[in-house]
Amino acid sequence: MKTVDCVERKGKYVYFTVVMAEGKEIDFRCPQEQGWNAEITLQLVQYKNRQAILAPAQVELKKPSRQED
Repeated sequence: MKTVDCVERKGKYVYFTVVMAEGKEIDFRCPQEQGWNAEITLQLVQYKNRQAILAPAQVELKKPSRQED
């Protein structure tokens, strides 16, 4: 999985898109009035925050190490 986005709130539904590493997308929706919609949204925020924190560490790991002469 590459990312998860809350696409839009439209009418009585919230639409989400999951983007896979291969570029394929999976769309799904949930009723705006139901509580589990809020749980999905909070998990999206947590996932995005984790990605932001780990991104600099992943860049560091990919850098070639410099050897001292």
